[in-house]
Amino acid sequence: MKKLAVCYGQNRQPKTEKLFIFAFNKKIGFSNPEEFQTFIENNRLTKEDSINNDLTKDIIAEINLLSIKKNKLESESMSIDEQFEFGLITLIVTFIILFGLRYLFYAITWSFKTLKEKSE
Repeated sequence: MKKLAVCYGQNRQPKTEKLFIFAFNKKIGFSNPEEFQTFIENNRLTKEDSINNDLTKDIIAEINLLSIKKNKLESESMSIDEQFEFGLITLIVTFIILFGLRYLFYAITWSFKTLKEKSE
C-alpha cells in the first residue's frame, strides 16, 4: 500500500497518467488518491480474517456432517404412526398365540386329569 501512496505522490509520472488516476478515483467514488488508499487499508483481509474464514468453513462442514447423521438416525427410527402400527400388529399376534396356548394348556390339564383318574 505504501508503494501505491508513493506512486500517487511522485511528480515523475506523465500528466496523462496523473489525470487517469484522478479520473479513476472520481469514477469509483473517491475524491483523492489518499482516500482510496485509506479505503483499501481499512478493508483488506487480515490474517485473522483468513483464520476465521477457515474456521467457518470447518464449522459449516461439521454442521453438514451432523445434519446428515441426524437425518440418517431419524430415518432409522420409527415415527409415531409406525410405532402404533407395529404395536397393534404385535398385540394381535400375541393374542392369537396366547389364544392357541390356552387350548394347549386345557389339553395338558385334561391329559393329567385323565391319567390321574385312570391310575386310581
